[in-house]
Amino acid sequence: MGPPSLLVIYGGDQERIEFGLKLERRCAFDYFCVSDSTLRELQPIFTRWGKPLHAQLLLEPEARSTTQNARYIARLVRRRKIASVALVTDWSHMPRALFIQKLALFGEGVTVYPVQSSVVPQGFWHTRVFWKETAKFWGSLFTWRPVGKET
Repeated sequence: MGPPSLLVIYGGDQERIEFGLKLERRCAFDYFCVSDSTLRELQPIFTRWGKPLHAQLLLEPEARSTTQNARYIARLVRRRKIASVALVTDWSHMPRALFIQKLALFGEGVTVYPVQSSVVPQGFWHTRVFWKETAKFWGSLFTWRPVGKET
C-alpha cells in the first residue's frame, strides 16, 4: 500500500462532484473531499449517485474562495500526511486552482495532479470566462498571504 492520496473537488458544482464520484469509482484514492460543501449539501448528490465507494469522506465546508480552498485542503493534507492530491475543477478554473494549491503546499513534497472535469473549448481565449478567470488568477496572487503551517 502506497502513501495516502486525496481526490479533492473545488467547489460544490454538481457536475464537478458527479465527475469526481465517477473518478473515485475507477481509481484508488484514500480520501475524497469537496472543498466548500457540508454533508447536508452533498446528501442530494450522494442520494442520486452514491457516496464514495473506496475513499473515506473528508468534509471541508468552510472555504468560500479558491485561496481558502487551497489553504484548507493543505491543512487536511498535512494532518493526514497525504502524499498526492488529484485536484478536480473545470477547465477555466484549473490554472488558478492548481497554482494556488501548489503554492499552499509548497515545500511539503506533495504532488498535485490537475484533473479537469470539463473539456477546454476550441477558441477558449475568446470566451468571457477565460478572461474573467485570468483576472481572478492575478487577483488571487495579490490576496495571497503567506501563513504559518496550520495544523
